[in-house]
Amino acid sequence: MNDIMKSSVQILLYGRDDQLLHIRGLLLTTIGLSSAVALDREALRSLLRDGIAYNLIILCHTTPEHDRKRITDYVHTALKCVSVYCLYRTVPPAEFLVEVKRRVAVGSGCFDS
Repeated sequence: MNDIMKSSVQILLYGRDDQLLHIRGLLLTTIGLSSAVALDREALRSLLRDGIAYNLIILCHTTPEHDRKRITDYVHTALKCVSVYCLYRTVPPAEFLVEVKRRVAVGSGCFDS
């Protein structure tokens, strides 16, 4: 992933654990990426309405299942092919970064996990 690509990548982290999201954001900086963080639905709505074209939305395992489904459905309907990475468990940092890099490299493909 080149520096131009890194600087244009927009990632949004959503979940209920502030410390965990902060750590995940710090992990993203180790590979040259930055992120926005939303801790509740209102913050998420606000960030999605800001007009930023997110490349990847990461739903932390702390996201309730009903929110996960609504958010994923909304993203795929309203934002078309923005990738949504759903974490269903805590993943080791190296695994997290490998998956983020893979999804960012793929671009705007539609898929979930």
